[in-house]
Amino acid sequence: MVERREIPGYYLAITRYADELLASLEKLDGWPPQVRAMQENWIGRSVGVNFGFPYELDGRRQLLRVFTTRADTICGVTFVAVAAEHPLAERMARGNPQLADFIEQCRKGAATEADLATMEKKGMATGFFVEHPLTGERVEVWVGNYVLMATARAR
Repeated sequence: MVERREIPGYYLAITRYADELLASLEKLDGWPPQVRAMQENWIGRSVGVNFGFPYELDGRRQLLRVFTTRADTICGVTFVAVAAEHPLAERMARGNPQLADFIEQCRKGAATEADLATMEKKGMATGFFVEHPLTGERVEVWVGNYVLMATARAR
């Protein structure tokens, strides 16, 4: 069984250099195509948009930033999924043993986007709601085993 651990600072800035890294791969003559493809997948450039879902917690007004590769999905939002290691998920797990157990199971699961593509998608409601940025409606926050913190970025 794989256990995921947080490595402080490891991936924080890699997305800033994704375009440069991908362009540099083109200059690597003599590299086998499959190795270059692995590197491209590891760099993992995603093009999309971040939406901010307002919420209030512990007397503070905040925004939950959610990344999507398709901006039109904002129109049909029925829930928002966060990664098991997201601070909001961890906060909601306090006093909720079932959610805490689910989060622990997620942390022992897949660690890469390639792994996530083949595994069974599971989620659990947190009982916490954010505000839809366009309609103002309440939208429930879920924890999903198919969400990675490192992929929550915009280009």
